[in-house]
Amino acid sequence: MVSISAVRSAISRLQEAPARVRAVRQEHEAQDVELRNNPQLSDTYRRQLRKELHEVTIATPDQVDMDLKRIQTTLTSPAPADTRPSVDQLLDEQRQAKAWGRAERLLGAGTSPLEVVKDAEQATDLATLRALRTELPTWIVATTHGGATHEERVSAATSAKRLVDLALARTLPEGIERAALRGRLQWETHAPMVGVEMEHARRLLEGKTADGLGVAISLRYMSADAQALDTLTV
Repeated sequence: MVSISAVRSAISRLQEAPARVRAVRQEHEAQDVELRNNPQLSDTYRRQLRKELHEVTIATPDQVDMDLKRIQTTLTSPAPADTRPSVDQLLDEQRQAKAWGRAERLLGAGTSPLEVVKDAEQATDLATLRALRTELPTWIVATTHGGATHEERVSAATSAKRLVDLALARTLPEGIERAALRGRLQWETHAPMVGVEMEHARRLLEGKTADGLGVAISLRYMSADAQALDTLTV
């Protein structure tokens, strides 16, 4: 089973990865400019030094990629098994079934999913939040108005699941279950940011055109999304 300290370490490495890739790319650009503009170097020696610099730098994204695979394994591992006595698990299932019945009636009466989730979080109602996590996405897909496409229904269900996960991540008591959930949310949020930086760096290092403005805009939106996790430390 993954430990809380392992999750904490993986999150730290994940959050540092974009800056690490960006720093390597910027350092390469600075050193390459210095080599190209050094009048004391012969053309042959300059080409050799630039080639060596490129070979060393181009390996860094691959090293980061390998580390990301290890981070992903840690942060997306299955939730720890419930080792409580079966009677306690059965009672929890019954509580969640009743909680979903109440929530479904509220939803059917016009209460928005956001309100239902928010009320459960404010009441620290873990039974309702767990039930919503299981049932709400399916309910949304089944009840979204007929004009919506399948993709729109799935998108709405995915957004609802994330809403519930964030509420649970803020509400669960300290322990491995909370750490595992917070770790997975951090991966889902920050991994795409690392991917954008990696692709940008690879294109530049390979001498291809890279859309710097597009990268900046993408990262800005992703960073805004990541702010929802700022207080969810492990």
